[in-house]
Amino acid sequence: MIGTTEDHFIEVEDPLGSFVFCLQTGNAQEHFLGSFDALDCIFAFLDVAVNRCATASQEQSVKNALELLVLSLAESPATQRSKRVEAYTQLKHRRNITGQIKTYLQENLEKEITLEQLSRQFSYSPASIRRIFKAETGHTVMAYLTDLRMAKAKALLKENHLSIEAVATAVGYANLYYFSNAFKHKFGKSPSQYRKDL
Repeated sequence: MIGTTEDHFIEVEDPLGSFVFCLQTGNAQEHFLGSFDALDCIFAFLDVAVNRCATASQEQSVKNALELLVLSLAESPATQRSKRVEAYTQLKHRRNITGQIKTYLQENLEKEITLEQLSRQFSYSPASIRRIFKAETGHTVMAYLTDLRMAKAKALLKENHLSIEAVATAVGYANLYYFSNAFKHKFGKSPSQYRKDL
């Protein structure tokens, strides 16, 4: 069977596997229809696939692939447009909720913040918040929060009138030991050493 990629015709060694893969990834029309019309593509596929069927499982694979093809070809432009609008709406919603979470984190650095608390605040499950935030930022919520806290701690340490314990409290660490460890992990030196080196 012949497929197309970027206007070059290629011979497909495993037409069934390639065909099923393209159907499953939604690329059937680009890869297998190319410059062929739909019926030519179907007949070419059937000719190769039927001749290669040696077992019942291969025959079932052909049937499954044909069902996928029919579904792919039958999808109307209106359905495709509807899917694009839905995907855009979901993306916009994810960005909106991510922005709200970022703002909340920045405004509440001194408070104890957990995924469960964010879940209650934004009416999403902890898993949904984790997934949405990671998809939009590339960071986990807690890693992002730690980065915010450490950046603010660094700025506060430049002000000599605040003790290190006061800085830790201001950025949400009740335990000075945990704050010092987190700071050293992030910047390679303890808060007191950082202040000394200024």
